Amino acid sequence: AFNRSHRGRWNLRFGPLGVGPGAEAGARLSVKEAADAFLRERGPGLGLDPRQLRLQLSRTNADVHHLLFEQVVEGVPVEFASVKVHLEESGALLGYSSSFRRVAGVSPVPLVSEAAAAAVVAADLGSRAPDGGRLVFFPPPSGGAVRLAWKFRSESGGSWVYYVDARDAAVLLRYDDLRRQ
Repeated sequence: AFNRSHRGRWNLRFGPLGVGPGAEAGARLSVKEAADAFLRERGPGLGLDPRQLRLQLSRTNADVHHLLFEQVVEGVPVEFASVKVHLEESGALLGYSSSFRRVAGVSPVPLVSEAAAAAVVAADLGSRAPDGGRLVFFPPPSGGAVRLAWKFRSESGGSWVYYVDARDAAVLLRYDDLRRQ
């Protein structure tokens, strides 16, 4: 919003914090610490709540560090919501991207049991109920309020992914995730 209001004339810079071997002794931070410092200091201005981010993946390639954080609210992951941070060996920020979602006023306690939600999936598929549902906050692809949902994967006749509303057992989204060549 700041950049839009200033006609795109600004760039955000962060670092160097010294995450690599060239950093000053005693001042060296781990890659995770450098990313956390960036998210803590700049996150609120970018619309992020750093307390809702959990490191999911960290890789280094050609002295560039790539960190992927998933968004988790009250112990429940937010589907399709992540933050990526890319740092140079010096700790300077190379890039940042976010699909962070605001989750407010949604209880993490389901009104529909996992078994009842699985029965909805089974009825829709015409097969046995899938195992291993998990609770997620689901931001509808078409927009609208984030909802608490049960997520299931079923290998019955494809690789189906279902999101069932944990409040009223409505199917929010289903798609076949089978990869074909």
